[in-house]
Amino acid sequence: MDDLANFFDNLNLNIIKSSRNKKDGSPSWLLVDDQYFEYKSGYEGKDGKITWRCNNSEFPNCVGAVFTFGLKKPIHHLREHEHANTIKTQVKAVKASIKEMSSKNPDA
Repeated sequence: MDDLANFFDNLNLNIIKSSRNKKDGSPSWLLVDDQYFEYKSGYEGKDGKITWRCNNSEFPNCVGAVFTFGLKKPIHHLREHEHANTIKTQVKAVKASIKEMSSKNPDA
């Protein structure tokens, strides 16, 4: 049964709320894939397909892109990155999970 629970947990994407909002004031979300590359949402199609673009500030013209159908795995790669992944994305993911855990358990 634990294997089945882990399977369903792994279907969810690693989504982080960005510290910055979009230009229209709505919240912005970041996707972190299994190789710890960071993406920002590009656009969402009518069929539920979400295209995500690379969000590395040191390589602003990186063509790396992926897409998902909704907020579930699998992550389909469209274009490869022009750089290696960095530890900064992993740190950001850990910080986001700590914030989420603390908001769910305020007494801990």
